[in-house]
Amino acid sequence: MVIPMSSTRYRSTDGFDLVARMGQLEDRIRKMESQPRAGSTSIDQGRLVVTDASGVQTIQIGLLDDGSYDIGIIDPSTGKLVRLGQLAFGQRGVFDTGSCSTNSPTYGNPNISGSAGPTLTNVLIGDSGRAKISLFMGINYQESSPTIQAAGGASVSITGATTIAASNDHSAGDYLSITPSPTFWQRDTRVGATWLQEGLNPGLHTFTVLYKSPFSNTVNFEDRSLFVEPF
Repeated sequence: MVIPMSSTRYRSTDGFDLVARMGQLEDRIRKMESQPRAGSTSIDQGRLVVTDASGVQTIQIGLLDDGSYDIGIIDPSTGKLVRLGQLAFGQRGVFDTGSCSTNSPTYGNPNISGSAGPTLTNVLIGDSGRAKISLFMGINYQESSPTIQAAGGASVSITGATTIAASNDHSAGDYLSITPSPTFWQRDTRVGATWLQEGLNPGLHTFTVLYKSPFSNTVNFEDRSLFVEPF
C-alpha cells in the first residue's frame, strides 16, 4: 500500500521512499547502457581500446590509425602496433618455373637470357616495419676452360615506401673453387635464404629478385621462388 504524504512525496507502508528508489534505478540503467553488452553492442566507425592496469594501451579493435579495420596488438618490445589481419592474410608469394642467366658481377636483372624477377608488388608493411623474406632457387653453371673458381647468387631489392638495395648480407648463393683446374666441370645445386627485414616504412612495397655472378662466369637460375610475410 502506498500512502500520499503532505510533501507530495510518496512512501510505501514499509518506510521506503519510492521516488528516491526510482532515481537509483534510473542511475543503474544508465550505467548498464553505457557498458558494452555481448551480442548486441556495435562499434560504428570507431574502435575499442584495451589498457592494462597502469593505463597503457595493449589492444585496439576496430578502425585503426592507418584507416583499416582490424585487431591490433601493441608489441611490448617496440611499442608498435601489430595487426592480426596482416599476420593472417598479408603473406605473399610467387614461384617462377622459368630460368634465367647472367654473368654480371653486380646485382641486377638477368643480362644473358630469361625473365627478370620474380617480383611481388603492393606488399603492405604495417607499423612494425618488419617482414620475413624467403628466397629459394636452383643454380647451375659449367665451364670448359681452365677456370678455378666460379659463383652465383641472388638477393632482393626493396622499393616503394622504403628503398633497400640487394646485398650479400641478405642473399642466397653458391661458390665453387677447384684445384687443380679441369678442362670441363659442371655444378648443379639448390640454395635458399630467409631473413628478418627490419626498418621498413609503413606503406606499399615492391620486392624484386636480382642476380649476380661475382667472377663473371655464366650462371643459370631456375625454379625461383620469393615469399614475403609482413608482421
